[in-house]
Amino acid sequence: MIFEKTVFKKEELEEIADATNAKFFPERLEKPTPLDPYLLLDKLGCQYEWAQISPNLHIMGISFFGPGYWYIWPKEKYEKGDRPTRKSFPEKTVLINSSLLKKGNAGMERFAVTHEAGHWIKDQPFFKEKKTSIGLLIKENFEQSGYWECGRPTVNLIETQNNYLTAAILMPRQQIKDAFFRLIRCKNIPAEAIPFRPYMRKQIGILAKMYGVNFNVVLYRLQDIGVLESDSQSKEEE
Repeated sequence: MIFEKTVFKKEELEEIADATNAKFFPERLEKPTPLDPYLLLDKLGCQYEWAQISPNLHIMGISFFGPGYWYIWPKEKYEKGDRPTRKSFPEKTVLINSSLLKKGNAGMERFAVTHEAGHWIKDQPFFKEKKTSIGLLIKENFEQSGYWECGRPTVNLIETQNNYLTAAILMPRQQIKDAFFRLIRCKNIPAEAIPFRPYMRKQIGILAKMYGVNFNVVLYRLQDIGVLESDSQSKEEE
């Protein structure tokens, strides 16, 4: 799939996500399962490596749309005197922060790697036109709102839209919607978003395990697709 554009409607991103799953993982459109993001990178023709690309997970992933280099740090947490080492990488390399391999970071790792795959699915023309060697740097936090705000810098707009695409690939829209209402034992799916209730934390936690992601990623996804009303008070620390 090659897209000659940089701004997408949410419905277009949902269609891209479903097409990606249908092409590479059709079974994921039938049953909630965790995505193997490294297998997705394989299928997209990318190679990947793990390295300490920044201290403290400030940067989680980097994509090289052309030959380039990055600075690798000696350890996870910065200490005075630490100096990074410059290293070259070939085109179509995805660097993943090695700190994501630590126990407890599996959900964050899955989102970060899928995020980089998302750039290869929809953003190649933009970066190759700009002749940049380094792709987008995934942000530390998953952003809930502001995907299409007017006046945003192009790279920021691409980044937040790619967060939306990432969630849509990981959690297909119709499937997660049906699974959520099944878990809360709601037989008639409402046409409008419903308020978040404390008892729903358990069901959202179950969905998080089904898809191999963190609680807030599921919560934001349900809000984005109009299942739950947006409410910042309903967020839970990951």
